Amino acid sequence: MRKFLDRLIAGLLSMWVVLQFVSFPTEIKKVPAANLAAEIQDTWKRLKEKNLLHGSLLITQGDRVVFSDGPLDLQYSIASVSKSFVGARFTELEKSGLDLNAPVCQWLKNFCKGRLAHITIEHLLNHQAGFGRDLSFLQFAKRTVNTSWTIQDIDIQKLDDSYLHSDPGSKMQYSNFGYLVLSRLLEIIEQKSFSVIIQDLARRAHLHKTSTVQRGDVLPIYILMPFSRWGFAWNIENSVYHAAGAGGLKSSVQDLIQWIDFSYRNSDQDYARGWVRTKKQSYKAYWHNGATFGSYTLIAVLPDENIRVALSIDNFKFTKQWSEMAEQFEQHFY
Repeated sequence: MRKFLDRLIAGLLSMWVVLQFVSFPTEIKKVPAANLAAEIQDTWKRLKEKNLLHGSLLITQGDRVVFSDGPLDLQYSIASVSKSFVGARFTELEKSGLDLNAPVCQWLKNFCKGRLAHITIEHLLNHQAGFGRDLSFLQFAKRTVNTSWTIQDIDIQKLDDSYLHSDPGSKMQYSNFGYLVLSRLLEIIEQKSFSVIIQDLARRAHLHKTSTVQRGDVLPIYILMPFSRWGFAWNIENSVYHAAGAGGLKSSVQDLIQWIDFSYRNSDQDYARGWVRTKKQSYKAYWHNGATFGSYTLIAVLPDENIRVALSIDNFKFTKQWSEMAEQFEQHFY
């Protein structure tokens, strides 16, 4: 029975990933920075009234809470927002003397051939190593079904240049696999488990509800009937416990507001160490989102206006475009 349930969950997760390629055009709305908090707040209220989302939102400006809704200390799966934790830890190590331009081959011997040998830590941090989102959909599916897989298995992962879509350093291409490799590099460099590394980092950042998702963790997913008041919680074992720094952390919106100040980086790069730079708005902002099976998280900061946003949603439908209306929040940071 356990095997059947594992395979069912893996199948549903795989289907969800495929459906993320289903996209509907969204016009990017532009508002002045002074109106942004009110715009996000109004959008949140409107979608909640239609029973299209369930979760928590916290907006602050300086030390003042502009708007809050939902439990602020409840843990959610934060998916790819986890990447900013990996980026922050490598930044700390860089300040302590680690050369981020060092080749990954220095620690992982399966990177010591062909173009792979030119991949550096910095390439991985900024999604410029040349990998796609994963090595392949088949590799992703195998890893998802294999409940015993851990990031230590990266040490023996068979790799060659055929997995590279471009030369290392030549262009940005978002890669979850790259952040799995980075998570393993942290373990090797620090001689600690990834969960302990995050535990230590959370303590330094004064976070109280942030840790890695562990096997057996149950984070409810809410099933909602749109345009009604009907819904219920589906208590399901979270499946991202082996995603490490690619998407395997859990946190609260209260912690994430605190985390923003600890970790965001002013950068001219489109993507830098777990933060995306806003390009199409009139204001400067940095942000990252994360979506996984039944959850969505967004963090953002406007440094000049001292505005911070953290929202987490835990209701499930298949495509992010319809279910969580993610773009209605993200569009302000494109």
